[in-house]
Amino acid sequence: DIDTHPEPLGEALEGADAFFASLIFDFNQVNWLSDRIKAIPHRFVFESALELMSFTQVGAFNMKAQPGKKQGMPPAVKSLLSKFSSTREEDRLDGYTSFLKVGPKVLKYIPVDKAQDMRR
Repeated sequence: DIDTHPEPLGEALEGADAFFASLIFDFNQVNWLSDRIKAIPHRFVFESALELMSFTQVGAFNMKAQPGKKQGMPPAVKSLLSKFSSTREEDRLDGYTSFLKVGPKVLKYIPVDKAQDMRR
C-alpha cells in the first residue's frame, strides 16, 4: 500500500523490470508513482487515472501523447468498438476496458509479424 508502506514499495520499484497497476485514482498516489516508475522498462497501467495510464509502455508501444498524433484508443480498436457500442464516450471507454481484459486471450490468434511487440 502506497500510503502505509511507501519505503519498501519505493525500494522494490527501484530494481523492477516490470510494473503492473490497476485502479489507482488518488492524486497523491498517482504523483508518487509517476516519479518512481519512469525508469521501469515494461509498464502496464490500466483502469486508473489517465496521467498514470499514459506511462504504459511495452516494447515500442506506449500510451503517451505524441506530437501530431491524436491521443486515445488506437484506430483499429476504436473502429472495432464503434461496431458494438453507442456514440457515448463513456460506453466506448467501458467497451475498451472490457476489450483490454479479453485481449490477452485473443492475442494468441494474431500472427507474429502483426503483433511482435505485444507478444513479448
